[in-house]
Amino acid sequence: MVTKQQGNVDSLRMLTIMNDLKLRLGQLSIVNQQVLEGLETEDAAETKAKLEDAHGQEFLAKFEEQLRLEKDFQSRVEQIRSERDPGDILGGDIDIPIPKEIEKNTRELLKDINKMNFDVVAEFRIFQQGKNTDSQKSYKEFLDVLRNMTEVTDKILQTRVEEDEARAKQLEMLAEREAAAAQRKTLLETQLASNKRDHDSVNRSNQEIITKLVAELHDAAQNQQSKNQELEENTQRKRADMAQEHAATAKSLTEQTTALTAKLEKLQQTNKEGVESLEKQANRRHQDVAAAIQAYDDEIGRLTREIEQTKIDLANDQLALTELEDHFAKVNAEAQRKKNEDMINQMREKKKRDVQDELDKWANRIQAVWFGICHREEYAKDKKKAKKAKGKAGKAKKK
Repeated sequence: MVTKQQGNVDSLRMLTIMNDLKLRLGQLSIVNQQVLEGLETEDAAETKAKLEDAHGQEFLAKFEEQLRLEKDFQSRVEQIRSERDPGDILGGDIDIPIPKEIEKNTRELLKDINKMNFDVVAEFRIFQQGKNTDSQKSYKEFLDVLRNMTEVTDKILQTRVEEDEARAKQLEMLAEREAAAAQRKTLLETQLASNKRDHDSVNRSNQEIITKLVAELHDAAQNQQSKNQELEENTQRKRADMAQEHAATAKSLTEQTTALTAKLEKLQQTNKEGVESLEKQANRRHQDVAAAIQAYDDEIGRLTREIEQTKIDLANDQLALTELEDHFAKVNAEAQRKKNEDMINQMREKKKRDVQDELDKWANRIQAVWFGICHREEYAKDKKKAKKAKGKAGKAKKK
């Protein structure tokens, strides 16, 4: 625990300086004309003998020099005051620097007093009994001020010690709060790791489903491709067969046409009617050949349209499968997002409640501390009033 002496070094130094200043003021309070005159009487023989043993002649010379310098300085101050304008009502105090000779002689005089082998202040104080000069009154007033300042500084020091104790308690509470926060952080990290494992498991499951769908799509594409290849091979085979048939039919018809032309020419020579009949038969044959060619072209066009339509259907199926994959991915992402949002909202609400509870607890503690400080000051004031009242009552009874 922080003690009064350990509370604040600056305040202790201030108290030390004040005590030293009171000691020096007490020593300087004997430096006046009444003491010097008292040393000239017969009662001061013993004191003079002590001074001679302690090289007091030099001390007395500095003593007289101090009085002379102070008197000259006082005369100078009075002269400056008399020279000031009497109508200068607002004029402040005179700011005159203290001569260095006075400062130097004062320091040497104090050193000599401290070096004496007897209590010079007590010896010289005898010659001041019953003589209260203005300088002695000033010294006493200044000593009273220093005494009051010392008491105030002591109280400030005590208050700072109490503040340090309260601050130490607050640091302990903050350390406990930090430990609780660390535990909370560990718990949240554990929950986060668990949520991450669940998320990875869901992602693996979705990835397996997507892989399965992609495999099925690949198989469907291969099956469709094999079907298209088989259909194209059948079409080419049928086209080749029909081309062969067309070539054979064309060759046969050409041979027949050639034979019929030769026969027609022969018949034209023999019979005009036979020629006309043969021309009609040739025309019918030409029409049959044209119809066969048209039927072949129609079949080839139909097969080509079927192949193009099959390719379009395959492209549409692939597009639909891609859209289905995108849809499933969006659905899974939306579901996971909603799940994460719900989890974050729950954690946020819980964190808000914890923070609010902690703030309420600290507010109650701070109010209690402040209430205690205010009532302690009021109690100290009431105690002083009661003590004064008791002292007055005691005096009244004595009277």
